[in-house]
Amino acid sequence: MREALIFGSALTFLLCVSLSTSCVKVTSCSCRSSRGLLDLSPLASNNGPRFPHAFISKNSYISYNPCIAFTNATCKSVAMCKFFMGLHETVGSQNSARFIEEDGEISILYGTNNWGAKLVLRCIPHAVDSSLKVLKFDVRNKKYILQLSSKYACLKSKGLNAGSIIAIILAVIVAVYLFGGMLYMKCVHDAHRMQLIPHVEFWRTLPERTKVHISD
Repeated sequence: MREALIFGSALTFLLCVSLSTSCVKVTSCSCRSSRGLLDLSPLASNNGPRFPHAFISKNSYISYNPCIAFTNATCKSVAMCKFFMGLHETVGSQNSARFIEEDGEISILYGTNNWGAKLVLRCIPHAVDSSLKVLKFDVRNKKYILQLSSKYACLKSKGLNAGSIIAIILAVIVAVYLFGGMLYMKCVHDAHRMQLIPHVEFWRTLPERTKVHISD
């Protein structure tokens, strides 16, 4: 029974990895997940920040440009820069960009663990314009929380990828094998408990036989 549980746990882990919804970084402004590709490059500006004034307060704002670094006074080659009372401060560079996905919502983290920004991507499929606004300042984590609303903040689906297809096929095969086998063992052989597992002796001795082959 223990070996069967280990085998089942391993299969479950592989399936979870294959079907993971995390968006893996491709560039500083794009990531890919099992649901598709997210690419902010159409918003990138070659001439300063695409979003120069995301309002914070009367004398304070944040400038942001996806993909391409810009320089503004003391903010050198940055992705995001804060202006306050005549002073410029780097919030994060393009190289610092990290993608995270929480409850189906994709965000980009800029800066360090002690200072920076979290850019929440809001997908608006048919939006004509894109906008950036500052939501709040997270005092505890010392991060500005911003929201970018754009059609480019949407995942572009290209259908199921090879990994997803293989994972689905594997899941179906495992389900049919386990439940079909258990039903057969119960109905035909009147098996009980551990003996319900199809080919239980094979799975029980598999770890030991694997050790033997590895040692050989």
